[in-house]
Amino acid sequence: VWEQQVSMLLARGDELLNQDPMASPEAPSQATEVFREALAILEANPGAGDNRLWAHAYKGLAVGLVMDGMSNEAYEHMKASLTLYPLQSAIEYGYTLAVQNMYEKIIQDQSVEASGELEVVSTPAGAEVQVDGQRKGFADPLRLTNLTAGKHRVSILMDGHYVWDEIVEIPSGDVMTIEADLDPDSTWKATSTALKGIKRKIRSPKKADMFVQSLKSATDSTEALVVEVTVNRSGVFAIRGLQAGEGSGFGTVELEVARDGNFFEVVRQFVEMQFVSTTAPEGTAGALSMPASTGVDVLEASMTEDLTLNPDAPMFETEDDSNSLLGKWWFWTAVGVGVVGAATAIAVPLALANDDGGKGPTGAIQFQIQQLPAQ
Repeated sequence: VWEQQVSMLLARGDELLNQDPMASPEAPSQATEVFREALAILEANPGAGDNRLWAHAYKGLAVGLVMDGMSNEAYEHMKASLTLYPLQSAIEYGYTLAVQNMYEKIIQDQSVEASGELEVVSTPAGAEVQVDGQRKGFADPLRLTNLTAGKHRVSILMDGHYVWDEIVEIPSGDVMTIEADLDPDSTWKATSTALKGIKRKIRSPKKADMFVQSLKSATDSTEALVVEVTVNRSGVFAIRGLQAGEGSGFGTVELEVARDGNFFEVVRQFVEMQFVSTTAPEGTAGALSMPASTGVDVLEASMTEDLTLNPDAPMFETEDDSNSLLGKWWFWTAVGVGVVGAATAIAVPLALANDDGGKGPTGAIQFQIQQLPAQ
């Protein structure tokens, strides 16, 4: 529900920003309120939304504020948007000359601004830390250096606990310390017990069935898919697992996948096929929003104004977050009405989809695949 609300608000805000300011002088003010509402929804749902969604809301708010004459507040919001999602170009800020000029100023300022540091301590210790959607390590404790000063999205996750997820301010030339107390989920003990039983008996479907049914019961789910992945003697990934449908439906699944760049796409299609649903990878690339003029008017006007515009300004370097998938790992997911409310709030290896009135899952299953540390 929150995702639909935020998406509708962002679309409405973009529409307001693209209205003719002469015909609708109140549109920028209306747009800022719409984008503030979108941010409020995201902030009220820890773990909700990917970085593109947050960056889109911050960008829209910043553009509306500049167009409404409130540049001081706009600067920090635009900077946050560019930090959360650096793959933005000058042409995407071609709403007005003032908006374009602020974009250029932020790019220049960040190129010379002192970096900051972040220290994270979690209770329980060893929680996974993500900054702006990128996994950075585990809090035991964890200290990160050379972070761009300004707003960053910090997510702290541990299986069976609610996600700690906030926008924090990294000081220039200083250290930001986070002490995160993670709240446990009351159903995790039963869920964890079921998962451990499945892991022991996954090669014996009949013996594993009782644990799979316990998993469905613990999560109040209608379907479950549990898969173990190993590297076989041929050097390819061998996927073998169990699927439990509604009621007592139960079966096995098997698949071999080459260890190449298509691995994640094959697994995505595999999960989609098993659930007769759709999967949606997080963080799809592309522009957050575009001005109606696509920046042409701004660039033409700049020829007669005392402004310095650089449409090809270098963006921030992004760290390659690819990981080599070696050794043995496994993942699980479950779908059903009972778990939808917690899907964005509880750290489990895969997120959860919806159930449409008992007719089976609909919508998108969002998931991430990560190698587990050696035990």
